[in-house]
Amino acid sequence: MRHRHWLLVGGLLAAGFAFVFVRLNFGWYANYGQTDIWAGALLAAACLLCWTALELASRLIDTREHRCGCGYSLRGMKCPECGKSL
Repeated sequence: MRHRHWLLVGGLLAAGFAFVFVRLNFGWYANYGQTDIWAGALLAAACLLCWTALELASRLIDTREHRCGCGYSLRGMKCPECGKSL
């Protein structure tokens, strides 16, 4: 869950591809027109929706008791990552 910000980076790269890179005219890149734009825009939207779902899930999980900041929620045991007792 802590690496979910990479979904935003991926969405930004997909949007950059769809709306900037495709518009530039490079001789070595085969331009497929609207297909490239739609594919990049849909990939950016999918990344944004996945990030939103993970953010909401993280907010719901954060409200539970006996949860370590590392993400483990094992009541009565030590966290395998940081060693704190939960």
